[in-house]
Amino acid sequence: MLKVAKVWEVCAAKFKITFYLPNALVKLIYKEMATFKRFEDIKAWQKARVLNKMIYKITGEGMFSRDFDLRSQLRRSSVSIMANIAEGQGRRTDRDFANFLNITLGSIAETKSHLYVALDLDYVQKEKFDEL
Repeated sequence: MLKVAKVWEVCAAKFKITFYLPNALVKLIYKEMATFKRFEDIKAWQKARVLNKMIYKITGEGMFSRDFDLRSQLRRSSVSIMANIAEGQGRRTDRDFANFLNITLGSIAETKSHLYVALDLDYVQKEKFDEL
């Protein structure tokens, strides 16, 4: 499994849930919402930022840099992970924040899917794939 899927484990570790359980994630967000003063304080956003930087680096190298469609799709989906976390936190209600986190789950799945395509096309090595 890709480590990109682990982004949510940072938020969920306290309650021993994973991102595969959206209802549990929503409960976590309701409990933790008051602790987030800025989206930059959210560990999932911080990890998504690191992931995004790595994706931009690998998509700018070799054959990947010439596959404009896949490169663009992967970059946009990884940016969407960060953006949805930030936008949800900026809405200031638990319900809106939880909704944006559910949208983020879709962006995570999309990013994973694009990374599998990159692996299959030999744009990224298995070691780098596993690191992401």
